[in-house]
Amino acid sequence: MKTENIKPFDGQHCETTATGTLLLKLGIELSEPMLFGLGEGLGFIFWNMKSMNFPFIGGRVKLDVLTENIARNLVNSKGLAKCKRTY
Repeated sequence: MKTENIKPFDGQHCETTATGTLLLKLGIELSEPMLFGLGEGLGFIFWNMKSMNFPFIGGRVKLDVLTENIARNLVNSKGLAKCKRTY
């Protein structure tokens, strides 16, 4: 499939940038923080293991889960039903 007239989304994270680009093609323009929030991307873990010299502190969802969450939350909020379709 050939896609024309793609306006790239200017993001810092690979998954929100790719998802943001696809949503722009559908006429949905959201900021990267909004995509991250809709994708439920922020989590928290504090993992202290005896084999490590310092604890691991992290906080992000697994790969591809962010995009799945964005899609689910947009559909649940009826955001996709209101979008301007340009394809």
